[in-house]
Amino acid sequence: MPCLAIVEDDRYLAEILGAATNQAGWRCVQFWNVADALDHDKLKDFDLALVDVVTPRKDAFEFIAAMVERKLRIPIALTSVHWEYLRLAASLAQSHRIDLRCVLPKPITIDRFKKILSNFTQDQPHHPIASPNRILLEK
Repeated sequence: MPCLAIVEDDRYLAEILGAATNQAGWRCVQFWNVADALDHDKLKDFDLALVDVVTPRKDAFEFIAAMVERKLRIPIALTSVHWEYLRLAASLAQSHRIDLRCVLPKPITIDRFKKILSNFTQDQPHHPIASPNRILLEK
């Protein structure tokens, strides 16, 4: 069963996404910020990490830097209500050849989120940058 790391400081949203993850047949571990996720000793074992670009203590830019430094090879999905930060984080990830599976602007719909999980498990093509109103998936 695939496992998703959810890095999201909005606990209500994290709980909803966690329930949707379980319904989609995935396990998930929730982290309230990037620092906690980076402290997790099994981070490298996740199949996918959904990372909110702006969280307390550390942000997605620091998450990406840590991935590069630690040579972590886990696919990531980025989310944020801040479209410009989302684009910058996506560009940084791509410049470091991070396996960026999608850019998911908030608000996140459950159907869109489940589609991402489904696409990931089916290993369909992904598109890296999206407009604020659509999913962006590309490898």
